[in-house]
Amino acid sequence: MTSEDRLGEFRAIAIRPNDAIARAVLPVFQSKLKDEALMVRMGLATFAFALALSGCGFDVQAVSPQPNLSLPAKHPGFALQLKGIPDTYEVPAESGVMGGTVHGWQASLQAGFHNAFPAEPRDHQLVLILEHATFSVVPAAVNGAGGVVSGRGQIQFRGRWMSGSEDIPFSGTAESKTTTTNRGEASLLASSAIESMYEQIWAGLVKAASESQSQPSQSQ
Repeated sequence: MTSEDRLGEFRAIAIRPNDAIARAVLPVFQSKLKDEALMVRMGLATFAFALALSGCGFDVQAVSPQPNLSLPAKHPGFALQLKGIPDTYEVPAESGVMGGTVHGWQASLQAGFHNAFPAEPRDHQLVLILEHATFSVVPAAVNGAGGVVSGRGQIQFRGRWMSGSEDIPFSGTAESKTTTTNRGEASLLASSAIESMYEQIWAGLVKAASESQSQPSQSQ
């Protein structure tokens, strides 16, 4: 029996002329039915997300991210080193989202780097050493019952810039600019998260360089 059938049945039994008690109870009963219908819709949304994104696990393939960086006209050459970062790995379930498998991760990181930083050889070279970069899908939105209804890509990263004897460490968390309810779009989340990661890493280097240049003037 649907909520509408139950409400009609209640009206037929309870509503009589001048029946003040029934008329007082009816709004409460209607509210309860609306709440039940809302819970059903919320449950269906959560169930749909579980099937679409987390039910069978997501699968990330190699991508070619396009980070948006503003490099100065005169800049050093750049190089990337990946240390201890696996090419294929399993992502465990976390925060209500099932895990999945990442493939071609090294190729994705290298593609994103080379799309962001010029590869031509120069006398002075900045080397980005990436020591940790792990992708996962985390909740982007939840419903009133706490069920996950969409996911966002996330990368926990750590590494350092090397220039001669200078060592500038960095670490952080990058998130994709997009979200999804479809596990088939996990590769798009990974691509967007890699773009965010390189943008953050570059912004951190620019900030460190600016602070370093301002120190002598402050000490004078």
